[in-house]
Amino acid sequence: MNISEGSAEVDGLTSDFLVLTPAGTNTYAGTYLALHWAEANAPTMVDRMRLGELAKARNLRVVVPTAPGPVRSWGNSVVIPLNSVDQRIAMVDAVLAAADGISKANGPLIVGGVSGGGILAFQYACARAPAVTGAIIVAAEIRAGDLDTCQPAGPFASIQVHGTADLVAPYMAVPVLSAGAEEIFQRLYENNGCTADNVQTTQMATDSNPLISEIDVAWAKDGCTTGKGSSLISVQNGGHNWPGYSGPLDLPVNLYGPTADGFDTTLQGYDLIKYLGG
Repeated sequence: MNISEGSAEVDGLTSDFLVLTPAGTNTYAGTYLALHWAEANAPTMVDRMRLGELAKARNLRVVVPTAPGPVRSWGNSVVIPLNSVDQRIAMVDAVLAAADGISKANGPLIVGGVSGGGILAFQYACARAPAVTGAIIVAAEIRAGDLDTCQPAGPFASIQVHGTADLVAPYMAVPVLSAGAEEIFQRLYENNGCTADNVQTTQMATDSNPLISEIDVAWAKDGCTTGKGSSLISVQNGGHNWPGYSGPLDLPVNLYGPTADGFDTTLQGYDLIKYLGG
């Protein structure tokens, strides 16, 4: 595994970032941009979300920036960033351009994020599709205003992973706090030329945590006019976390609610976004 460091600057703001690539090759299947939660950083995101494993297993260039400023947040989650959405989008542009100076990767661009990082993953995909081919949006506090301003220039594959008992990012629509996971799913699949008739569902069992009853998977792809699809993975009674993450303690509940590893957001999430056209 090759790990390189870099930095990018926009409007006086600086983001340090890591680039992970598999050893022994300079040809990659694409780029995965990973955005951390509030007050975290790139090294922690790499470690907790097993991004080195992702880079090696799927032959990817993985780019992981740390949010700029004294308040390290990519989105309005738990703590409020001191910079604007436009500045954060421009920062991601600058990070990707600087990463190209370290290692180039042709092919698809997938952006994935959790919590505040999930908010910016959504916003960045909305702003940069179709250059962004897919977005993995995990436990993200996407509000009605965010949904209204999402006017992508093209389709992008999408996955939402959301716990139904998430107290930070409510699963159901709540005025001011949340546009609602199912409402967001509908908007995203409609952007991909899908209708409700294209939506299929299945369930995944989770044996490892008795607090999680099941994981419900909804997706739309077959019959969608753009060739891209969307999925909503609902973790029943799940909290505010990234299913499949590697935490410091293997506990069924953490500070942000019940955890689930019946779905591996890192590897299975990437495979699913590829299936959906990302």
